[in-house]
Amino acid sequence: MDRFYSILAQSVETQGSHSAAARVDIYDHARTQLERLISHSNPPMPADTQRVYREELEQAIARIEGEYSGNATAHDLTADAVADALAEHDRQPSDATGSGTATGAEPEGLPGAAPTTDIPTHAGVDWGNDRSRARHLLRIGGPVVFLAAILGAFLFGVWLLLSSIFAPSLPAMDAVARRLERTGTAVLFAGTGAGRLTPPDKASVTNMPELFGPGWVRIESRVENPKAKGRTGGARLQLDRTIRSLLENTTLRAVVVARAAPDNPSPEFALAISAGGKRTSGWQRFELDDTYRTYAVEYAFGLDAIDNPAIISVLADPDGEGRAVDVSEISLRIVPN
Repeated sequence: MDRFYSILAQSVETQGSHSAAARVDIYDHARTQLERLISHSNPPMPADTQRVYREELEQAIARIEGEYSGNATAHDLTADAVADALAEHDRQPSDATGSGTATGAEPEGLPGAAPTTDIPTHAGVDWGNDRSRARHLLRIGGPVVFLAAILGAFLFGVWLLLSSIFAPSLPAMDAVARRLERTGTAVLFAGTGAGRLTPPDKASVTNMPELFGPGWVRIESRVENPKAKGRTGGARLQLDRTIRSLLENTTLRAVVVARAAPDNPSPEFALAISAGGKRTSGWQRFELDDTYRTYAVEYAFGLDAIDNPAIISVLADPDGEGRAVDVSEISLRIVPN
C-alpha cells in the first residue's frame, strides 16, 4: 500500500485537485492503469498477485481520500506519476518460469513475483490514457499549426510579389516580328491577352485571370434574338505591317490552344486566316471539349501587296447559340511555300 499511497499522495500534492469529483477521476484512472497492467502481463499475473495489487491500491485511495475529504485547497491532478509507477512492473525481472521474486521493489506482503509486461512506456507521456495522449498531441499541434500559418502567409506574399513582377504581358508586335524573322516562330500572347483581339459586335472578348497561372481569354458570342441562327462573327487579331512583310511567298500557320468554356461550353469553334478581300483560308471548324488542346489553320501567302492586312480570326460559336470558348495561347509559325 505504501508505494501506491506515496505516488498518489505526491501527485495530488504536486498537481492538486479542486474537488472530490476530480479526485475520483484520478482514482478511476489509477484503477484502469492497474487493470491494463494485469491484463497485459506476460506471463500472466497470478490471481493472488492481482488481488494484492488491487487491495493495496484501494487502501491507498481510502487513506488519501480520508486526508483530503475536508481539504478545500486541493488541486487538479494528472495521473502521469501513477502510470510511471505502475510501469515499473514492466521493468522488474522474473525467473525462467515467470514465478520468481522481483528484487528490491516488491511491496511488502506481495506473494508472487511481479511478471513482465509487453506494454510500451514513454517518458513523460501517459501511455494508458487517451485523454493524456490527446493533450500531448494538442501541445505539439498548436505550434505546428501556427508555424504553418506563418509559412502560408509568407508564401502567399511571395506569390503576390512575383505575380506583380512577372505578370503576363503582350509582347510588342515588333518583338514578335523580330522573333519570327530569326526563328520562324513567335507567340502572339499566352494567358490574359484580350487586348490583342478585337471583338465583333456580336461577341465579347474578356480576360479570365486565375490565382496561380497566366489566365486565359474568353470569347463568347452574343445572340440578341434567341431564335436566330448563324455566325456571330469572330474575334480578330490583325498582324502589323512588319509581320505582314515577312509573309510574302510563305505559309503562315496559326496555332491556337483552346477549350470549351466550362460554364458555357461551345461544342466547336472555327479558325481562319485572311490576306484581305476574298483571299482567305476559309473557316475551319474544330470540335471542342473541356481540355485545352492545340488547333491550327494555315494560309499560303503569295506576292500580294503588303498593304493588304493579315488577319487571324477565332469564331467561338459557329452556330450562333451564345456559347463560349477559352483561348490560352495563340502563336505563329512561318514556313516557305
